[in-house]
Amino acid sequence: KNMVFYYHYRDAERYTNVVASQPALTVADAGVVGFAAGSSVDGTRSVGYQSAIDGVTICVAPVVDASMPPGVPVNFFAYGVNCCGHRGAFHCDDALNPTAKAGMMRADPTDMVPPLLS
Repeated sequence: KNMVFYYHYRDAERYTNVVASQPALTVADAGVVGFAAGSSVDGTRSVGYQSAIDGVTICVAPVVDASMPPGVPVNFFAYGVNCCGHRGAFHCDDALNPTAKAGMMRADPTDMVPPLLS
């Protein structure tokens, strides 16, 4: 059952030089996305959601580039668990490292495995 993630990421597309302002649907089949120079995670606009069911904090922060003025819709987000405050304190893995330019797309097992096999 857990091998589904291995096979998904092994076989999924890999994209490089992705501009954060491009529509996310253009890389919807990606397993790994490498962002273009000038893209970064904006930790000041992060949000943490405390799950009452799981007891963890789900964290997201927008991935932006220099061509995106304020108010433009965000297409990509960095994601983490238990690594942020409620607002503006995102410190998940290497997301704020200026040399980190790639990330794995979060896969949902129900999108990869038919319900009868899960």
